[in-house]
Amino acid sequence: DVTTDVKNFTVISKEFGKDSEHIYYTFIPIKNVDYASFYWDEKNELPKDKRYVYFPTTETETLEIVKGADPVTYEKVDLETSCLQWYKDKAHYFYNHIKTDADIETMSFECLYLQFDKKYVFLIDKETIKKKAYKDSIVIINKNMLRDSQTFYFKAECDSSSHLILCKDVSSLKYYDINEH
Repeated sequence: DVTTDVKNFTVISKEFGKDSEHIYYTFIPIKNVDYASFYWDEKNELPKDKRYVYFPTTETETLEIVKGADPVTYEKVDLETSCLQWYKDKAHYFYNHIKTDADIETMSFECLYLQFDKKYVFLIDKETIKKKAYKDSIVIINKNMLRDSQTFYFKAECDSSSHLILCKDVSSLKYYDINEH
């Protein structure tokens, strides 16, 4: 049991507070953070300390650590839609706080719902992400579709799954964008 030092209690954010000895998440003392350096990164809406970036979970006495993330440079990728949870630090890209194999130098968000780098297209289904190596080069068709020399990649919106359409010769196919007039 923890006794809260009410006289020295301060609010850090909507869900976090601290007293003279503990950090609290929704009124529950958190045990796995560094008290002295703990802070709320308001811009990225994440708790951090000098060692780690965290994200809240349903567990009551700890915060999940974003494995492999640098707390100084970890930030949300600014995209047109808030439903895509991409983050980056100085060396890696993360999706839903899970480190990916995306190349930090060549990662592209030009196709809003299908991201790619110099080797892979990243396919998102709800909360999970997979990578698929592509052939030759990527051609962006619109914000929902891209292709390489043998595959069309499609994702309608955030709540949909990514789909692949395999072809022997994609250059022979014709497609119509219903959003274009």
